[in-house]
Amino acid sequence: MFVQTIRILGCWMVLVISLTAQQCKQEINPAFLYQQWTHLHEEDAEGIEVYRNKKYSFPVSRGRKGFEFRKDGTFIQSDIGPVDVNVQTTGKWEKAGDREVKITLRDGQPSSYRMEIVDLSKDMLKVRRIDSK
Repeated sequence: MFVQTIRILGCWMVLVISLTAQQCKQEINPAFLYQQWTHLHEEDAEGIEVYRNKKYSFPVSRGRKGFEFRKDGTFIQSDIGPVDVNVQTTGKWEKAGDREVKITLRDGQPSSYRMEIVDLSKDMLKVRRIDSK
């Protein structure tokens, strides 16, 4: 009886772990992705960059970088320029896996890179840069 109880508990644990892992690996909702994202560097941690949409009340800063994903594959990167005015570089984005996007810029450096989408909701995006070329 004891061994059977342990087996049943073990099966339940495997099931719970499996369901939890599936929830963590859900595909991104593109409807949330298609908007302007502004970097909230104050919340960055352990290599993960945090971005918020324009509705967020940002603390005062000398400048903030950001980007925009458009449905047609257009990507607009906004970097802090030399006089604290943002400079935009256009390019394209495409899916590179379940939770990865590849960014290719036309006139910027680096010319291409990948991002892993760690978390995405309608008002927050967390990404990890994977590589630069």
